[in-house]
Formats: sequence, C-alpha cells, structure tokens
Amino acid sequence: MARTISTPAVASLETRSIIIDATRCWRSARDSRSPVQPALYAALAAHSCAVLTPVLDGVLALYETCIGRRLRAGASGQAEISGDEHDLLDLLAGPEDDAPLPGSVNPGLAGTLRVALRSARIMLRLALEPCDQAPTLRLLAPA
Repeated sequence: MARTISTPAVASLETRSIIIDATRCWRSARDSRSPVQPALYAALAAHSCAVLTPVLDGVLALYETCIGRRLRAGASGQAEISGDEHDLLDLLAGPEDDAPLPGSVNPGLAGTLRVALRSARIMLRLALEPCDQAPTLRLLAPA
C-alpha cells in the first residue's frame, strides 16, 4: 500500500515568509550558541505553527551539513533573501520525486535530504493549510 499526499503550497507569500523567518531565527540562535529549538519555537508560535519547530530545525541542520558549509541567511527584517534561502524554498516547494538538488549537496547525503524534505513538506501542508483544504491521506490498493 502506498500513501499519497500533495506538495505544500510553499509558493504562498505567507508560507515563504514563515520559512524565511524560521531560517533566520535558526541561524541567529546557532551563531550566538543559544538553544535553537526554544528560539525557533517562539518565532514559529508567532505564526501559530510552533509544531514545525523540530521539523524545520532538522531540515536546516541537515541542509547545512549537506552543503558542507554554514547556511547563509539574511538578517532579520531584511527583504532580500540569500541564495541558500532561495534554494531551501525551492527544495521545500517540491516536486516530490527526485527533484534536482543544488550542486553543492554532498551526494552521499542526497537521499537523506530527500526524505527529510518529503517529511517537511507533509508537515508544512498539515500545519499551514486551512483545515478545509488540508489533504487527506489516501491508502491506495496494491496494483
């Protein structure tokens, strides 16, 4: 049996803004050696989606490991987004299956990153879409 779920609407301005805010908060907490999850929780709670804290913390940490360097994030309140933030938004927007990863991603970690992105997409959809538009998991009969 396979489960299907569609990709989150990361293209929406509100969702993109939440992801960028979370990324910048995560970067700031890491740089200041502050506990990351409490800071990220507070930032996400302001958008009523604190449940995304462990998901985004994990994806951001893995993404940074995969690119082999510090993730570059813009300053809080800055309108322009960094190249890494742009890549991250593209990755979270999908498509689900074998989407091209940035060339800087460690090939040995590509599969792990794909799984983390798939999980993050599901959580973003469940946490950020209105209940009446949230997808339902559908079990498919074996072919």
